[in-house]
Amino acid sequence: MPQEVVGYVLCDDSYVWTKRGILKVQELENTDFVLGLDVEKRQPTFHKLTSRPQKINGDHSIRIISDANIMVIPEQTKLYTISGKTASSSVVEGDQLDVFCRPKIFNMLGELYNANEKQHLSINSRKIDITENFSYLMGTQAIVQKWVMHKIVMLLESDVNWRKICKVLKEAFREIGLRYDYDYKIVYRADRKKIIVLDESSDEFIPRMICQVFEPISKGDLARALPQRIPLGLRLSPTNIYRQFMEGILDSRAKVSRGGLLKFYTFARDDEVYRFILMVLSLFNIQPQYSFFNKSEWGLAIVNIYLALPKEHIFDLKSLALASQDLLRHREEDEVTLYSIVKNVARVRRSHYVVFSPKEHWDIIADLAPIHSQKVTLVRKGIKDNSETQS
Repeated sequence: MPQEVVGYVLCDDSYVWTKRGILKVQELENTDFVLGLDVEKRQPTFHKLTSRPQKINGDHSIRIISDANIMVIPEQTKLYTISGKTASSSVVEGDQLDVFCRPKIFNMLGELYNANEKQHLSINSRKIDITENFSYLMGTQAIVQKWVMHKIVMLLESDVNWRKICKVLKEAFREIGLRYDYDYKIVYRADRKKIIVLDESSDEFIPRMICQVFEPISKGDLARALPQRIPLGLRLSPTNIYRQFMEGILDSRAKVSRGGLLKFYTFARDDEVYRFILMVLSLFNIQPQYSFFNKSEWGLAIVNIYLALPKEHIFDLKSLALASQDLLRHREEDEVTLYSIVKNVARVRRSHYVVFSPKEHWDIIADLAPIHSQKVTLVRKGIKDNSETQS
């Protein structure tokens, strides 16, 4: 018999805020408390799920890139624009989407995640602790880097931080148990703004370790330009680990733009990495000023993200947070409504899940956007096409 339920139709890798950390929908347990928004009071609250999300039929999804956010959601999912509720399939470039922005809540989440236990990764036969140094290393590899046999190549956007990067890399490798001049060497090419880590081990451990950390689609192809996924261990870590990951990204990939903003870019196809980066920036109360979508000279679509430039310590997260507050200066801290202009809409394929609503008149926050609940008719193997929006 078909069963009608009320829930949120999301993709398998949609990110949500939980009391444990930033999780994908497919990772949620029935014991998780998930962050959402009371529709009537506009008050953010945690609610415990009544059951695990259920996979449903369908994979037609929409990737929406806006100035301050990126989201990947099923075509029938209901979200909010400046004009009201709409299906994601109806969103077009130029629309203004509601973005979840609550500085006090992000501060609370940062304090909550401070209590998280340290995590580790299992790579081959090694147990690798996710320390601050290793998290920084992951950040330097999260965007547009290259892994090839016996080396990793880091293309820097700015030469300001190359000494710091080399120092932290050495500490991270030392913590893993690697020895400089024996297991690896680090070379900096000032003429190319390039750091090269030469792996001198017999099993090419360093590039293969980085490859496994990010789980690229083709695990045997070390030459992939970008990682595809953010490891769960990082997303369950304490707040300081999030901070070091973000600092690794900014130190290696950011630079001052001609217009006087701090700029970095990523490939649009690697939206999971991009979405996580935006959630981490939000955790530290850093709001992008705007984004620019275009096709690169090698044919891949890229997204340039621009942040307000601090007066000093331009790569420091606290300085960036202070600089970005000008964007919200005219708003109340406890009631921020932020709309973000859509720059690109594309069709993608992702598995779909329904997250059962734990409370009436409550919107779940997914990929930094409030998502409206819907009536969903479940059948044995999935979802009917005639699901209705909850009134």
